Amino acid sequence: PRALKPTVISYKDLDADFIESENKAIIADIEKLNEELVRLGKPLKNIPEFVSRVQLTEEAVAAAEAKMTEELLAQGKPEKIIGNIVKGKIAKWIEDNSQLDTAHALLSQNYVMDDSMTVEAAIKAVDASIELTSYVRFELGDGIEKKEKVPTAWPLV
Repeated sequence: PRALKPTVISYKDLDADFIESENKAIIADIEKLNEELVRLGKPLKNIPEFVSRVQLTEEAVAAAEAKMTEELLAQGKPEKIIGNIVKGKIAKWIEDNSQLDTAHALLSQNYVMDDSMTVEAAIKAVDASIELTSYVRFELGDGIEKKEKVPTAWPLV
């Protein structure tokens, strides 16, 4: 996975204009990638409707659930298992539709020591009362002062 450089603590801190411009850019990138995948005969990536949880209203999630349920019924899946299938599909749908959060919001990123959970989940696992209010991000080499070598004159003999 590529290195992620968070710019905010939570997806709720992302600017609406930034989300809108990135929404178009992410979709364009995936469409371009899909063109290459078609050429290679590989499975296509899902093109998300949204890029941040900020955009995922209750109505949007309910509409996605309804669409998934309808598709599963059309496939002839038994009604008693559809609920469980939809839960898993909704989790994947939310992940696909919150790519911007994963790239730019620290709490939405995978925890480096256990990538099955987010940074937010890892903090809550330690103590649910912990609230992250600020952070400092260091990049490899940050804060290291380099000493300049002063050229020394060799004595001529």
